Amino acid sequence: MPKFAISMGVGTIMQARECLLLASGKNKAEAVQKCIEGPICAECTSSILQLHPEVIVISDEEASQKLKKKEYYKYVQKMTLKFKKS
Repeated sequence: MPKFAISMGVGTIMQARECLLLASGKNKAEAVQKCIEGPICAECTSSILQLHPEVIVISDEEASQKLKKKEYYKYVQKMTLKFKKS
């Protein structure tokens, strides 16, 4: 299992303890939306991250502009941080 990688296979990704997805810019908006809210499929291999137990997604406003449930994700983030502090 590599410590760091820019590109790797789905099986290797699913074996990782944690995954970090970074996205920035409006050109990534569709990919971010498909990854997070779309069906799990070969057309969008990053969609497999929906099944991974430990994923952190960091994106700017432009990259997340097409998310349909953006306010919900912000709420979950807020509650997670609040829970971790207590």
